[in-house]
Amino acid sequence: MSASPGHPAAPPEVAVGPVAPVPVTAAGLGLAGAAASQGREWTARSLGMGLLIGALLAVTNLYMGMKTGWWDSGSITATVLGFSGLAAYGRRRGVPYTPLENNLTQTAASAVGAMPASAGLLGALPALALLGTGVPGWGIAAWGLVLGVVGVLVAGVLRRRLLEQEALPFPTGIATAELISTLHAATPTEAQGAPAGRGRTLVGAGVVAMVLTWMRDSRGWLPGMVALPGRVGGVALESLTWGVGMSPMLLAVGMMTGLQLALSMLLGSGLAWGVLAPGLVGAGVVSGAGYEPLSSWLMWPGVGLMVGASVVSLVVQARDFLGAAKDLRSVGASRGGLPGWTVGV
Repeated sequence: MSASPGHPAAPPEVAVGPVAPVPVTAAGLGLAGAAASQGREWTARSLGMGLLIGALLAVTNLYMGMKTGWWDSGSITATVLGFSGLAAYGRRRGVPYTPLENNLTQTAASAVGAMPASAGLLGALPALALLGTGVPGWGIAAWGLVLGVVGVLVAGVLRRRLLEQEALPFPTGIATAELISTLHAATPTEAQGAPAGRGRTLVGAGVVAMVLTWMRDSRGWLPGMVALPGRVGGVALESLTWGVGMSPMLLAVGMMTGLQLALSMLLGSGLAWGVLAPGLVGAGVVSGAGYEPLSSWLMWPGVGLMVGASVVSLVVQARDFLGAAKDLRSVGASRGGLPGWTVGV
C-alpha cells in the first residue's frame, strides 16, 4: 500500500514504523495455499451476516452504554460468530468462507454496532431527554446518517495520516487480523473444532445471560442486588447502594475491560461512595442517604476528572490533529486518494 497520489511519502523521522502497512488481504494476513487464493470479499452472505451481527451489537451497546457508560466495537465477537456461522455452511456448499469475507463481516458489524456511541445515543440524546427536550425518531435517523457520511470522509483523510505515515499499531485491529488468520489457516478438521467451539461458547453464554436477566427483571426470582451489611462513616452501606449486583452484563464488562480499568473504576467508586458520600451526609449537605440525592453531588468530581483527562489527551495528540487538518486542506488539490463524490459532498 503506497501513499495516495499527489502526496509525498512521510520523511523517515516522522514515521514510527513501516510507511506502507500490510494490507488486510488473505496474503497480508499471512495465509498461504488455498486460503490465500480465495479472493471473494463483497458477497451477500458476508455483508448480511455483518449487518445481522451489527444490529445485535447496536442494541446491546445501547443498553450497556446507558447502564454503564461503556460499549464495545465487537470486532472479535463478530469475527468468531461470522466464521462459526458461515464457514461450515460454505464448505457444504463448496464455496469456502474466505478471510476477506470474514473481514467484511466484522467491519460491517463493528460499524453498525458502534452507531449508538458515534450518533450520541449514549450521551447527548439521553441528556436532552432528561432535560425534557424530546428528539423525534426521524431526527435521530437523519443525524446518524449524516454522521455516517462524515465518518467516511474523515476516515479517508485520517487513514493516510494514522496508518500510512504514523503507522499506529491499533491493537484491536491487529488482534482481529491475527484471529482471522488463525481461523482460516486451520485445516477443515481444526476449523470444526476450536473456532466452532468458541462460537458455541459465545452463544451459550448469551443464552445463560438472557435466562438470568429474565429471571431477575421479569419474574423477580433473583434480586437485583445483594446489599452489604455494615456501616461507613455512620451511614448504612445499604443506603449508600453498596452491594453485589446480580448482573451477567457487568461481569462480562469487567472481563472485557481488563483488570487495570476495572480496578480503576472500583477505586473511583470506593472513593465516591465510601468517602465522599458519608462525608456529605455527615456534614448535612445532603439531607438523606440514597442514590438520587448523592449522585447529584458526586457526578461533579467525575465530570471534572473526565474533562481534565480529555484535555490532556487532546494536547498530547495535537500533532496528529494538525497533520490531519493539513491533509484535509490538501484534498481540494489532489483529493488525497478519496473518491470524487466525497469532495463534492
